[in-house]
Amino acid sequence: LTTGKTRDVCQGADIEYLKSKDELLFVIPKMGAYTVDRKGNYRTIVEDNEISHDIDPLPNGNFVYVRARVIKGDDEVREITRSGHVVWRWSHAEYFPDREKFLRNIPETILEAWRGRLRVLFPDGIDWAHVNAVERYSDGDTLIALRNFSLFVIVGPKGRPKKIFKDIWLVHEPRRTKSGYIASDRSSGQGRAQFSIVQVYDNGLRVNLLTGQFAAIRGIELLPSGNFNITSVGNVFEINSDGRILHRMHLSIQSEDAERSL
Repeated sequence: LTTGKTRDVCQGADIEYLKSKDELLFVIPKMGAYTVDRKGNYRTIVEDNEISHDIDPLPNGNFVYVRARVIKGDDEVREITRSGHVVWRWSHAEYFPDREKFLRNIPETILEAWRGRLRVLFPDGIDWAHVNAVERYSDGDTLIALRNFSLFVIVGPKGRPKKIFKDIWLVHEPRRTKSGYIASDRSSGQGRAQFSIVQVYDNGLRVNLLTGQFAAIRGIELLPSGNFNITSVGNVFEINSDGRILHRMHLSIQSEDAERSL
């Protein structure tokens, strides 16, 4: 894309293959979302200075996407038509006005480490919720992950929360499974840059997999086999539901100690 603008993809890029059209759908953070075909032809889906992290096509031809770093009170999720018209918005403000309420089970020493070393949880309304994932289900419900609240929530078609999953520290990439959800969290890192993978079952049980071995998890995809394809800072790998690694590709140029023991 020749736009005269530069953007850091580490601010929350997203890409996925659209099989029906043989195209790639991708996000340039804080700029827009686009599709590109094998001949290099691209089409603008939406331009939004706050877009990042996640965009998905919907069966009705619309798109739902995330606006992660907006200020406190702004809408973090939007659904748009193919022409770019906004038909659905969601913000934490109406349902979760008190962020500190959801951080009470996290020791203050950990919170201070996050604020200092990780540069999260700003106190002045900037990047307040940091929504980093959205997924629309066939029944019209929507999964939304709020990193800075350490929770993800299932909301109904009108946006009202139906089920809340709390205390998944700095949650990333929650995905529905046959028996519940899988996500990554930072609860094992004690403030350091270490993620784990956690399974959250419908009955409330939680099981940590590959505890504290990742500098960051940036993708979890459920495969038809029931296994999970996971992308971290330095690895792309497949695990089964017990956390056993079936195969992986490691990027040797990465030096993160948190991923060497994998």
